[in-house]
Amino acid sequence: MRQLGAMEQKQFFSSDIKAVLRRQAIEEIFESHLKMSIDLPEQVPATMRLSAYSCSQLNLLSISGTPAQATRSVNQTFQSPDDLVLCVTYAADVCIKTSRSAEQVFQSGDAHVWKADKEFLCKVNKNFTTTMIGVPTHLIEGYGIDPQQILDQGGIASSAELRLAARYSRILIDESEHLGMETAAQTVSHLHDLITFALAREKDRLHMDISDSARAARFVSLKKDISSHLLDENLNAASIAARHGISQRYLRDIFASEQTSFSKYVLEQKLRLAHRKLSDPKLRQLNISVIAYGCGFGDLSYFTRSFKRLYGATPSDVRNR
Repeated sequence: MRQLGAMEQKQFFSSDIKAVLRRQAIEEIFESHLKMSIDLPEQVPATMRLSAYSCSQLNLLSISGTPAQATRSVNQTFQSPDDLVLCVTYAADVCIKTSRSAEQVFQSGDAHVWKADKEFLCKVNKNFTTTMIGVPTHLIEGYGIDPQQILDQGGIASSAELRLAARYSRILIDESEHLGMETAAQTVSHLHDLITFALAREKDRLHMDISDSARAARFVSLKKDISSHLLDENLNAASIAARHGISQRYLRDIFASEQTSFSKYVLEQKLRLAHRKLSDPKLRQLNISVIAYGCGFGDLSYFTRSFKRLYGATPSDVRNR
């Protein structure tokens, strides 16, 4: 667990626990930290990976695991916050039943909403990854949003903004240990703006300006995607824009607002990767040309010129330091 002022990060990996004790450990972590009971099928080896990030404005949770059924009883609701929880599950359909609604099936990628302090049952029949975002009810109501109205409509809240918020949340959870307090607080603020905008009624959105927050969240998501596909042959603006459901023009505008361009950013990331490899004593046996080609450069002369322009030194200079 890591404490960042009023921010706290927790992680649990069942793979760190002996196989014979995993099922019990998973049950205990759900009971103690999530205030839920979990039922794990006996015929499937149970695994679970949980990362949580909490502050006064948001509670973020990312869970990956094997099939399971989770429930929150009346007694457990007394120990739960009054958060409105936004949930997106990937790679599997999820069945949700609350005390106020019949069982509903949400497909992979759908966003749905429920109250943390109410009874519910959740079933996932395949390996899954879930992102949950808990927002205190009083903060939602402060924007003139009626949480009960959303719940009365079935808790379905699929929208591009919520899916973006879910991706942004996962990045924040993954990167929180590397963030300073100021950056983490700003990121939480952006995420909070996105969520309230997504939940607001159409007419109320006209009075809400979250353009900067949405753009910042999108830029973080784009950078994470580029990092994951940096050496893909088909990495280009068109493929990235399509994957995020935005136009290439909007993608260019996002990078321009950060005083760079898509192509310049990708080039710099490849050069930074090459710099790390050239500085690594364990890779001294590799020729500079091999490192250059391995970082996506097909022209060694272009690589050398670009490297010197960014670092003020040649690849050989960095290698020999």
